[in-house]
Amino acid sequence: MAENIQWILNLHGEESKALYWAHNSHVGDWVSNGIVDVAGHQLRKVYGSAYYAIATDFGTGEFLAYPFDANRTNNWNFKTFMYKEVPKNTFSYSLKQMGTPNTFLKLRKAKTNPELRMYLEAPITTVSGAGARARNNTIETNELGKAFDAIIYLDKTNPINWIK
Repeated sequence: MAENIQWILNLHGEESKALYWAHNSHVGDWVSNGIVDVAGHQLRKVYGSAYYAIATDFGTGEFLAYPFDANRTNNWNFKTFMYKEVPKNTFSYSLKQMGTPNTFLKLRKAKTNPELRMYLEAPITTVSGAGARARNNTIETNELGKAFDAIIYLDKTNPINWIK
C-alpha cells in the first residue's frame, strides 16, 4: 500500500500531495498488532512530519463492514451493522459532546500542551467497526494519540448506496 502511494507521488513530482483513505489500522503510524508494518508507519519513515495521519471515528448509524468472522460465516461478504448510541466510556462519546455533528480534532497541535499530550497518547477507547470488524466488539482501545495527527469524528454514518 505504501509503495503504491509513493509511486503515485513520484509520478507527479517533488511538490505533489496525495490524500488516501483507508482503515485506521493501515493509516496510523504504528506497527499493527506488534507485527504488521502498516502503510502509515512506512510513509512516516519516508516523509517524516510531511505525512499527516488522520484517523476516523464515528458515533451512531448504519454501516457496511466485513464481520470479524467473515471467512467462517458469510464467505467474505459485507454485513450491515447499526449502532444506536455511543458508549459513554469512549473518547467517541467525548467528541460527540462537542455539540457539532462532525469534528476535526488536531491531535498534533493539541499535543504541544504537555498535559494534553500525556492524556492523548494514553490508550484511547473509540467506537469500532467502519471498514472491518477486526474483533467482535463495538469498541476498541489503542494508541490513536500516538499514531495519528488528527481525528475526524462523524456523528452519524449512513449505509453505502450501491449503484447497479
